[in-house]
Amino acid sequence: METTTFDRTVKTLAADLSRRGVLRGVAAGLVAAATGTMAVADAPARKKRRCRPGKSIAFITVPATGALVFTPVLRKGQTYVLHATGFWATDGTFFNDAFARFAAKNPGQPILFDQGVRLGLAVDGLPPDLWGTYKTSHAYGMAVVGRGRALSLQFLDSAYGDNSRLLNVEVVCGR
Repeated sequence: METTTFDRTVKTLAADLSRRGVLRGVAAGLVAAATGTMAVADAPARKKRRCRPGKSIAFITVPATGALVFTPVLRKGQTYVLHATGFWATDGTFFNDAFARFAAKNPGQPILFDQGVRLGLAVDGLPPDLWGTYKTSHAYGMAVVGRGRALSLQFLDSAYGDNSRLLNVEVVCGR
């Protein structure tokens, strides 16, 4: 019996695939050859899906140590909302949220600076003023537009040695 190129190709494919898989591949090849087209090449390009508004895509904890942490890569042109909640303990008497420091005995009086440092949560190195105004609920939101890269998050303080706890940041798809 004479072995043809077709036979050798089928045997090679059969070594790695099931019989059904080989038959499907051969059938697809015969259809493509008969019609002069390749179905895969003609498939329409898949559109990138936008985020569903309100869908949470990340939950990030920002340590009180001053270490940089990062969001996932935010798709260019897509709007997102960052939600920062909670606060850090800086010593036994003061706490910091995303916007400012406040005394445990008087949480309604925010302290914005300590030794020349603007206190709070920086986003991409920008000052905590981006979070708006001080809130005694310690819950903040900020809209950002993705640039095709991750954003950095960092707690700013004049001294990190007496800090503890974490601040939570959720990244949510916007409109």
